[in-house]
Amino acid sequence: MNNSLETTIVMDILIGILIPSENGITEVTKRLKYHLKRAIKTSRFSTATNIEKALKVEFSNEREYANTLITIIAGDDQLTKAYFDIFELWNSLITQDSSKLKKWHKEWIVMPTYAERFKGGKRSIYQGSKNQLNATIAINKTYENFSGIVVTKAMASEYLSDDVEKYCEFQPLCHFSSPIIETGKKNPEGFFSIPVWPIEFFEERLTDHEDTVLEKLRGARKAEFDVTSQFKLVNADLFELIKRKINWHQETHKITLLEHSRKAYYDPINDFIKMPKREQFSSEIDYYSTWVHELSHSTMKILKRTEQYQNKTQKQWYAIEEVIAETCAFLSIKRLYDEAKKLGIMNNQTREVFERCYSNSESYIDSWGKRINSAFFEILKGKHRNHIVAAIIKDVFLCHSTISNGAIFGKPIER
Repeated sequence: MNNSLETTIVMDILIGILIPSENGITEVTKRLKYHLKRAIKTSRFSTATNIEKALKVEFSNEREYANTLITIIAGDDQLTKAYFDIFELWNSLITQDSSKLKKWHKEWIVMPTYAERFKGGKRSIYQGSKNQLNATIAINKTYENFSGIVVTKAMASEYLSDDVEKYCEFQPLCHFSSPIIETGKKNPEGFFSIPVWPIEFFEERLTDHEDTVLEKLRGARKAEFDVTSQFKLVNADLFELIKRKINWHQETHKITLLEHSRKAYYDPINDFIKMPKREQFSSEIDYYSTWVHELSHSTMKILKRTEQYQNKTQKQWYAIEEVIAETCAFLSIKRLYDEAKKLGIMNNQTREVFERCYSNSESYIDSWGKRINSAFFEILKGKHRNHIVAAIIKDVFLCHSTISNGAIFGKPIER
């Protein structure tokens, strides 16, 4: 696209044709005629000629019609394709067709969260699905770096017998053994009545023998995880390219990447990204997609999101932010695909993984459509939908450009 007028026309075409409404095609025709007058008035004669050609195109089906009009107006460049890619990605969400909404699958597997008691000898894994369910909830909710190895009250008292104040500070992680507390009332957290604490709280107080036992226990749990790990290196050359990209992103964005055994997220308060290890992901492509998604969230700190939707509800705003981040990830994976082709490192297996990654991005967008119910649909049906959708796409491109270039309008990123 050569100018802002062409960009505006493309947006009007895509929104008018691909977002369902009673008078979408009619509205697009009106907008094209309006832009024709504007192009003539501002002496943009080549754009005016293209609009005249577009007005003569007969309607076929929505996608083919939109694609034909956009190609006439803006040509077949990368930016035009990116606009169309976004609307293809948002298809199920935009059309509100619940039958086509897909279930999103997490791109990584979670490290084992089952609980076992530290006895200093033989392994003692808590039995019963209810115990383990509560353990998993507690582990994910309370202490993110908890290994799943716990100590009971008797052992905790022994470790902290000389430090009563510190003992009071360490709240029990969760409870096991009986679903009823001493008063006979159900625990509001849904945990069990016998408290346990993470072994991590007491590591500095362990004896040499206990240290050795703990390392063996962690090694055994890691081996159990390694058996379930689904990571498969699809393409060694592509993996090297991805590693270089992530290192460059960290350097140019001045952001730290830390490990988390179960979650991927951006921490806006401390300004860092946490993700599971590479080995926990299905492939290197899934790892890169998740990284870009979280990096996109981090741009909130260095870019101003458009004010067009800042007055939306918290639920709508959060949904929009998730859509922006996953759309940026989708575009980055598309760009990675093109780079891999140019470098000659593409093969059939790699191509299949890319396709699966595209599909998972669409499912993620769809999942947010389900989560927010009518919130996003209200935006699409609203009076100012064109402005809001255009604002979201503007933020997508600004975010994607910042990630791709490692700069904001040519200036180094400052956090």
